[in-house]
Amino acid sequence: MFSAPVNLVAVFVAAVVYMVIGMFWYSPWGLGKKWMKLVGLNESDMKGNKDAMMKSMWMGSVVALVMSYVLAHFIFYAGENTFLGGAKIAFWAWLGFVATMGANDFIFAPKPKSWDLYFFNQGYLLVSFVVMGAILGVWR
Repeated sequence: MFSAPVNLVAVFVAAVVYMVIGMFWYSPWGLGKKWMKLVGLNESDMKGNKDAMMKSMWMGSVVALVMSYVLAHFIFYAGENTFLGGAKIAFWAWLGFVATMGANDFIFAPKPKSWDLYFFNQGYLLVSFVVMGAILGVWR
């Protein structure tokens, strides 16, 4: 199996940045009020279950590390080593895999979901992927 030389510090930093963007995107003091409305939650719902939120944060951190690590491989194999080059590879990875698989969750949902929620969630993933790609592209 082929292995790419991946800068693990850059992978970690990109994963942290992904989580920071997510905290802004989904928190009540950021864009999260729109998300809460789209999923039918209010601020008291968000404060109610801190244990579940902490578990989600830990699992989300693992997901962020895996995404960042795999994205670093995509960027390496594409031969990109610039800010813009990394962002470009991340955009195509988002469009080809993330946005399409996310659409399947809405297309085949047993109960109809709001496409506004899809675009809200995908906006976060697009911004996060492009920023992670830019970091990983420049910091190899």
